[in-house]
Amino acid sequence: MRAPSFFALALAVSTFMPTVAAAQQGNGLPEGVTREQMWFAPSAADWAKPCLVPWQRTWADAIDLSQQTKKAILVCVNMDGEIASEHWAGIRYRTPEIAALFDQYVCVIASTYRHNPSDYDSDGNRVPCPRFGTVTCGEHIWMEPTVFGKFLDDTRVAPRHIMVELDGTETYDLFYANDIQTIVETVTLGIAEREIQPEEPPTGDRTLAELVASPNAVDRARVEENWQSGDRQTRFEILTAAQATGAKAPVDLLRKAAFGFDGELSDQALDLLAQSGDDKAVGLINDLLHGPLEPARREQLLTALERLSEQVPVAKRLVNVHRGLQGGTALLDLDAWNKGLSQGVTASISSEASMLLADAVLPENLAALQSTNPRVRKVAVEQFRLALVAGQAEVNADATVWMPHAVVAIANNYLGESATALAAAQRAVSLLPPGETSWNAFAVLSIFADGRRTAIRKAADAHSPWPPAWLSEEQSAFAVLSKHPLATATEVMRHYDFLVSLGAVAPASRALQQGLQRHENSAGLHERFRLLLVAENGVDGVEPAYESWLQRADAAQYLRWFAGQASLFTAEQLRKVNRLQDADGAYQRALHHFAAQTAAAPETAANSATFEVLAMAGRARIALETGNTNAALTLILAAFEHQPEAAATLDGQNVSAVGVAKKILAALQEAEDAERAQELQDALDALSDLDTGLLELPEFERMR
Repeated sequence: MRAPSFFALALAVSTFMPTVAAAQQGNGLPEGVTREQMWFAPSAADWAKPCLVPWQRTWADAIDLSQQTKKAILVCVNMDGEIASEHWAGIRYRTPEIAALFDQYVCVIASTYRHNPSDYDSDGNRVPCPRFGTVTCGEHIWMEPTVFGKFLDDTRVAPRHIMVELDGTETYDLFYANDIQTIVETVTLGIAEREIQPEEPPTGDRTLAELVASPNAVDRARVEENWQSGDRQTRFEILTAAQATGAKAPVDLLRKAAFGFDGELSDQALDLLAQSGDDKAVGLINDLLHGPLEPARREQLLTALERLSEQVPVAKRLVNVHRGLQGGTALLDLDAWNKGLSQGVTASISSEASMLLADAVLPENLAALQSTNPRVRKVAVEQFRLALVAGQAEVNADATVWMPHAVVAIANNYLGESATALAAAQRAVSLLPPGETSWNAFAVLSIFADGRRTAIRKAADAHSPWPPAWLSEEQSAFAVLSKHPLATATEVMRHYDFLVSLGAVAPASRALQQGLQRHENSAGLHERFRLLLVAENGVDGVEPAYESWLQRADAAQYLRWFAGQASLFTAEQLRKVNRLQDADGAYQRALHHFAAQTAAAPETAANSATFEVLAMAGRARIALETGNTNAALTLILAAFEHQPEAAATLDGQNVSAVGVAKKILAALQEAEDAERAQELQDALDALSDLDTGLLELPEFERMR
């Protein structure tokens, strides 16, 4: 699975107030207590309990509520798979005692891990995160970079608890704490020693206008429930109250109206959305722009995005994306290219520059460019220099022929001169005869597409303007590349990742599915396809898609292996939402697929064994969480025996077979089952004898 972008490393304590620091002395583990015993794993029953901490949806809401109530903000940071984070998310945030303590603060939660495939259903209703409740996954994901830039001091660790005062200063910042008491005492002292007293909340019934104007997540949910259960008149009154808030009209309420079937209320919501000053409006506008809209309405929303870009820089990028996706380009005639590629005409290499280039791009010469030996590298560079000089001479002789421009582009590209390579590539692409299937044509189209992507990324990262035509040109270049005889899955992955990074999910989805039709054995495309399936159809839609694919007569040779990956992925997603029985079934199907693939293609056995260990460990963890320690022990011992070298491999939730075994060992010791505890300890010791690194903590837990 792809490595997470949020590398939480462990727990720690650092403070800013001496009075709070006094509560943090002696924060090591008690003698004889392991980390697994201190941060004991949540059971299935624990995860089934609701999260009792009412998180605020956005940082702006938290600030507004903090100012209104005079409560300090408590920033909580969490990470999937990290042992203490799992404990806090699955146990502590679900207990009345912690909820009562945290209720003295305005609370926000930050985590970059997604637990639901989507934040909203097709009707615009919120889908709360199963791990944290009340907030959507998008909200707690968006919160992480927000608080990171303000408070995390370039250190991404979890769990973490930070108290922020009304003026934005930090009172304490807790991380790397090894016991629960330290955290509870510090959070308690933060309020006890605070001079500012919170104000009493409003008493009695509040008007609809007051509820709609409230930044409190509890009030926002109440208004949305009234909308859902109310008649048309009720909904009209709610939107009228939202209109009175001006730029602060609740975006989630506008989403429900915009995606509703009442055209008049939808238009009213879109008018309010066009005036919004809320950061969340950017996401809703982007979603709407990917659907059918009247030209005037589309332009109104694009104008709103441009205005919001002053506070949310990504909005300007989205404006260019939507304008770029709409426009075509005169640089490439796609109809002519489609016709030409079907005929498959290849130009011969006839010029001196082209022959020099052909010699320069031999595999041994390309490898020499990366050599640490300066003499070897110098020879390779010289060959490209010769091709470049010859190509430039031919350009000077006849600038209307594409091949010399291609030589200049390709040679400059290998020499690291990206700007000049792109300029030459653009000229070559404009002169390419539609249908040209040679390697030179493919290379120059790739250089041009990469150049456009790089230029857009750089401009977007710098929050600088860029012409929407750049995206139109990249789209056209990819359309040709994807059908070129020399195309590989790499071109599809680059294009897909690029579009996703721009927020253009719909065209990215189309490109990916078309790419898989041609490159069915690409692990990279399948990884992206699984994520796409769960985003579009939910976790229950992943395995059926592969089962249908397997029934096809032209199914790829290794498709059974990818079906195993799909089942393994599904099991991990189901674990996130506490559907443990369903997850166990998916793990068993994964094991079946991998075994079938090994029988059909023995060369896949070693690779499949690694993932079979992950499936066995996943089943063992489920058995432990559901109270079946005997089954957990049997499964984990079988995993160690199956492929011991894979015991420390992390799954998609940052959990390894060794990590599961340590939890099982803690449970056996707690139950005073000395015989079976020793059996498991012996198995762990055997792993250490095989490779001492197998029992080391994962990298994200080593900094303590």
